[in-house]
Parts: sequence; C-alpha cells; structure tokens
Amino acid sequence: MESYTLPPDFAVDKAFPEGNYLKVLFIALDI
Repeated sequence: MESYTLPPDFAVDKAFPEGNYLKVLFIALDI
C-alpha cells in the first residue's frame, strides 16, 4: 500500500471525517 503526503488542510478530518474520505478518494483517482 502506498502512502500519500497529505496537505496541511487535511486535518479537517477532525471536523469533517466524510470530507476526509472524499479527499482520499480524489487523491486515489488522481493517479
């Protein structure tokens, strides 16, 4: 499994966990 370097604003997962998963999805699709 590859690890991704996440941007600082990725910390919003504390307030918006669903948005966090969406970011992971977008990052995975942007390969």
